[in-house]
Amino acid sequence: MLNLILFTVFFFGISLLIQNYSLRRINQKSIKYNSSCNIANLDLECLIVLFLIALLPILLITYRSEITGADTCNYIKHFELGEEYMLREAESSHEYFFWWIFTFFVRIGSIRFAFFTFATLTIYIAFISVYKLSIKFDSFLMAMLYMLLFFQEAFNIIRQMISISIIFLSISYIYERKIKAYLMCILIAALFHTSAVFCVPMYFLYTMNEKTRCNFYKYKNYIILISGTILFFYFPKIRAFIEEEMNFTRFSDLESSEAISNFLWLKSMVINIVIYVILIFLQKKSNKRWAKTDKKDFMFLWGLSIIFLISLALRAYINWIFRIGYYYEIGTIILAAKLCPNENRIIREGTLKLYRNHIVVLGYYVAYFFFLNYHNNFDSSALVNFYLAL
Repeated sequence: MLNLILFTVFFFGISLLIQNYSLRRINQKSIKYNSSCNIANLDLECLIVLFLIALLPILLITYRSEITGADTCNYIKHFELGEEYMLREAESSHEYFFWWIFTFFVRIGSIRFAFFTFATLTIYIAFISVYKLSIKFDSFLMAMLYMLLFFQEAFNIIRQMISISIIFLSISYIYERKIKAYLMCILIAALFHTSAVFCVPMYFLYTMNEKTRCNFYKYKNYIILISGTILFFYFPKIRAFIEEEMNFTRFSDLESSEAISNFLWLKSMVINIVIYVILIFLQKKSNKRWAKTDKKDFMFLWGLSIIFLISLALRAYINWIFRIGYYYEIGTIILAAKLCPNENRIIREGTLKLYRNHIVVLGYYVAYFFFLNYHNNFDSSALVNFYLAL
């Protein structure tokens, strides 16, 4: 439990650093941005400062235990198998960038340098993404939710976490309507993990005509309701699992990998349905203050979030589809940041009442983070395993 508290405090600190830096530049009017869509541009100072902020979490991932997660163990085996094996993997998977970079570090003979490079691509790009969106959305909440949801995954699921960070960066190009830059991001992300090609519809979800977008947005409540119904009426073994397996305290008490998979699926569905209900409530409560451009953002971000929820529900039919949903979960992070007042508005209105949405959303996700990790055993949780190794 102490480890989880320390990590949560660490996430707060990193997120506040990003917020304070972006807020200082906004107030000093030294931040350069696209005035038509409020997307920040990058300069050398920004790149250096964000790298320094990202350096500590990068080093934590770099020097993790070699037994942290099944994927990490597999990558170490791949490293030991040598260059020829890596090149064959690149040809068979078409994830050329990842395997070519890995091959380079095989030649050097250092797997730690490889982990450092992959961690940098994951965390640094994500922080750049938060900064680019910091004028439009609350940077603290985006950074905090990213760390809570994805940081510990970066200890284990290396290829897709890099790909997710690149897709996160590409969201800014959607708002700027730079389709060539967006598609280039998709291509680069797909060369780390091929599942990124399923993110192409994101751009068109934002640029589609208003009538189609409104129809999609209008039915979001029904989709959430149907997804909740699936929990209890579609999958018989889920119901059996609820009745027979819920008396455990840790993953080690579950006897099969299927029971673990069912528990993770059930937990993800329940957690995300609840947060979407909370976000709907927060949006309705403050609906009067949103401008027309804000409503367009909501339709786009709710679209991404609903696709993520649908992918979770469909996992009952197709196990691998949740991999696609990971990318669309970024929409939920930005949606939560949209529903919380931007830093400029907090300063302008000068009242702590505007932090209520922050407290509700952040409190829920922190509780989720504790629940997720408290029930994991050391073999299942990259975060806990890392601390065990220390």
